[in-house]
Amino acid sequence: MRRGPATLIGVLIVALLATACTGGGGEEATATEPRTTTGEREQQAAPLPPSNFGAKPAAFQVVLCWTPAPDGSVDRFTIYRNASQLASLPGSATSYTDTSALPGETYSYEIEARAGEAVTDRVLVTTKTPLPPLRSARVAGSFDVDTHRVSATGYGEYPAPNFGWHFRPRCADGPCATVVRDLHLKFVHATLSRRGVKYRGSYNGRFTIECAGTPVSSSVTIELRVDAARVIDREWRASRLVGTLDQSEAEQLGCRYSEAEFSVRARLVQ
Repeated sequence: MRRGPATLIGVLIVALLATACTGGGGEEATATEPRTTTGEREQQAAPLPPSNFGAKPAAFQVVLCWTPAPDGSVDRFTIYRNASQLASLPGSATSYTDTSALPGETYSYEIEARAGEAVTDRVLVTTKTPLPPLRSARVAGSFDVDTHRVSATGYGEYPAPNFGWHFRPRCADGPCATVVRDLHLKFVHATLSRRGVKYRGSYNGRFTIECAGTPVSSSVTIELRVDAARVIDREWRASRLVGTLDQSEAEQLGCRYSEAEFSVRARLVQ
């Protein structure tokens, strides 16, 4: 095992710690074989525990950083999360990224150092991961949609309709424009553009209105915003949408101009 002046090693350790803890994370370490032989282990003194053990949480990961003992006596580090072993790392490691963390959770991390058969006491740090903002929620999947009529004119009778909408994002991950299609009125579909938590789009064609028993063309505008979100399959997903639906029909033979406004409340169906 290589040894060097404590002062020089201390400088190198500080530099490594700054690299691992700056900018929101480090790379996950991989385990290697211990650097000492069996005979050397038998002669080794008990290792010193690491110092400055800290955690930097993000929504879907936690970066752990520490300073190894300056005497270089450690063969391996073992990381525990909530009392269960999470990772085994070489004695040269100074950081570890837990990429299995989930938003809004409290985690207790412990680290212990090993040299041969000798093990230090565990050092503990507790942290809580933040929830992502609603604007980061991905609008995808099927929703039950309840509507409430706010106003209507030009119709003989028009109860508030309920729908089943399926949203298909136009990107591989994260929030973006999405295509909405009605699960029952399969000919109804529109692309909703995104701006923060808000989505907006229009549809022109058959909807729910008839004139003298004949379906007529409607102009429909949908405006939604993300009102709640949760983690689904390690993805931050919109779970509730609220907004409005406006529709209108042009005047035609036998039927006058008509329009209606509905409030919309959509709930994700898993």
